[in-house]
Order: sequence, then structure tokens, then C-alpha cells
Amino acid sequence: MKQAEGVAAPAPFRVRGPRVLSLVTANVGVVAVFYAGLANLLPRKIEEIAGASDKVVVLGLVTAVSAVVAMLSNVAVGWASDRWRTPLGRRRPWIIAGSLVGAAGLVAVSVQETVPGIFVTWAVTQAGTNCALAALSAFIPDHVPARHMAEVSALVGLGQVIGIVLGAGSLVLTEDDTGGGFVLLAGLYFLLLLPSAISQSDGHAPAPVQAGPDRPAAPGRSYRDYWLAWSTRFIVTFSNAIAFLYLFYYLTDVLELPDATRRQGLLIGVAAVFLIFSTLLGGRLSDRSGRRKVFVVWAILLMTVAALLLGVLHTWNTTLLAAAVLGLGYGVYLSVDQALCVQTLPNPTTYARDLGIMNLANAAPQTAAPLAAAAILATPFGYSGLYIAAALISLLGIVFVFPIRGVR
Repeated sequence: MKQAEGVAAPAPFRVRGPRVLSLVTANVGVVAVFYAGLANLLPRKIEEIAGASDKVVVLGLVTAVSAVVAMLSNVAVGWASDRWRTPLGRRRPWIIAGSLVGAAGLVAVSVQETVPGIFVTWAVTQAGTNCALAALSAFIPDHVPARHMAEVSALVGLGQVIGIVLGAGSLVLTEDDTGGGFVLLAGLYFLLLLPSAISQSDGHAPAPVQAGPDRPAAPGRSYRDYWLAWSTRFIVTFSNAIAFLYLFYYLTDVLELPDATRRQGLLIGVAAVFLIFSTLLGGRLSDRSGRRKVFVVWAILLMTVAALLLGVLHTWNTTLLAAAVLGLGYGVYLSVDQALCVQTLPNPTTYARDLGIMNLANAAPQTAAPLAAAAILATPFGYSGLYIAAALISLLGIVFVFPIRGVR
């Protein structure tokens, strides 16, 4: 392994091709783990072990601890993949390692019978998936010109939608077998990351990056826009984490649905239909107009409405409507937010490191949000307070979008 300091990113290539497809399939695998594992299998497993009386607190603590591990993994792998070149390249070894460790962690979770065992094995799972994610995140700034960033981000977002649907499908197949669900998820995750592990490479030694309209940032650019974009992502993710983590318990404890897993799958199906539509349309319109910020603002407003619906009206039909509205908003957000963040990166020689730090805006809320949500649920406001709080927090994200100067 040799040091690769000062190595710039490869020149942009056509946005279609096997490498883009492998990036999409890898995101399918990662998001399937995040969705099926975090939203359903992990809460079910914890309820089996800790019991109904302690499930909320234990779930909050497990996800908080694993989120710290995820943050450390993201930053460390981002830094290492920028700095060191191996015979397999800079990014590929971390994708391979992440696929192996993440799959092993999921299998290990499936056989746990104690709360400490869940703490350790879910943390290992998060370390593996975030190791792969940190390396995958560098793909767009490494290779994709600015004029196509929202389009490729939309394809990645589409992969994430498919991952959510696939995760929901795996839950239906293993509705009565939590351990089997984790094993099935491990197999899907590993297989879906294989194409990326095979196809993602740095190619020949790249030439120094020249400043130009196709590069997302130039060396020495101020970090001001970068941190504003980071703050927006952190706030939106925090809001979504509060709303998302306890959705399964919302269906069982508030709506009192006996078939909560199947209903959760139906909600994901409804959201996915609108997600696919808005993801592809949002990315195309953003690239054609050259604008990012206005799309992010509208996406946040739609997600705020969805959270308010859950907070105010506790009916199954309202929950279905909230899923549709959330799908519209989150789809636009997925397609444009990544392009906005990439275009604020200050230095082409540290893409993975900076994106690893940017990914902290996804991981850090997973530490604080479960604890905050558990605290809210312990008050008389209950789930109404939880979702109204999520809506208000989401709105705060807009405050940090408008001051971004380097992106329209």
C-alpha cells in the first residue's frame, strides 16, 4: 500500500455504463439494510429480547451507539481511501471489506439472545455498511461532471428506493422469522455490493484536476458552503430519523394494527411509487435548470407536511396519504441533495474524506434522534409530539439552504 496524497480525481466519463449501474445496485443493498434492519427487524428483535416495557429505551440506545460507530467508520474510511492507493485501487478495497463485514454482522445479529450481543453485532453491521458507503460516496465527485450530477444522483436515489422496496419485500417473506430476515438481508446485501466491488476502479494514474465548469469545486474554496450544506443534511436527516425509527411501534401502539409488518410494507410501496416519479423528474429538472436550492426547499416543505399529517391525524388513511407526500418530497431531496453537497466540496484531492465528513450528517442524527425521540415519547405528548417535532425540525433545514452562495 502506498501513499496517494495530492492525487486528483479521474477525468469525468459518460454517466451511463456498468459503473453507474454497479453504484445503483450497491445503494440498493446498503439501503435495504438500513430500511429493513433499522425500521423493522431490529425493533422486532429487541422486543423479543428486552420485552415490550423496555423496547423503546433499548432501541434508542442500540441505534445511538451504532451511529457513533457509523460516524467513525465513515470518516476513517473516507480519509484512508483518499490517502492510500493499493493494488486494487483507492476505493475498491473498502467496498470489499464493507460488504464482508456488513454481511457477517447481520448474520451475527440473527443469533443473538441478549441485549449486549445486539449492541455489539449491530455496531459491527453499521461499521461494515458505512465502510462501503464512504467509498461509494466518492464515485460521483471522482467521475461525474457537474452538468450530470443531479441525473446520476437521481439514479442513485432510484437505487435507494428499490432498496427500500426490496427491504420491505424481504420482511414479508420472513414475517414470522426475525433471525431468518437478518440472514436473508445479509445475502442480499453481499450480492448487491459485488458488482461495485468488481467494477469500481481508479483506472490509470489520474492527471491533476484542472479548474473548469465540470468540476464540483476547486482547491482552496472556502468551506462555508460545505458546512451550510452539511447543516441542511443533518437537520433533515435528524427529522427523518425521529419519524422513521419508531414507525413500526406507531403502527402497533397507536393505530393498533395486528398486521403491522404487512401494513408497513404497503406504506413503503405507496411511498416508492411517488419516490420513483419525483426522483427521476427532480434530477432531470434540476440539471436542466442548473438549480439545486429551490428543489431542496420544496422537498423539505413536502416532508414537513407528511410529518404533520402523522402528528395530527392518527388514522390508517392519513398514514397512507403521509406516505405518498413523503415519497414526493424525499424523492426530490434524494435526487438533488447529493448534487448540491458535491458541488460544495472544496478540494478535489480529498473527495472521500470530505464526503465521509458529509456523511456524518447522515450518521450523527442516528445518535441523537433515538434518544430525543424516546424522551418525547416519555412525555404526555406521545407520538403526536414526536411527529410534530419532526415537522418543525425539518423546516429549520431551509434556513441553511438559502445562504449557500456557490450553488444556484
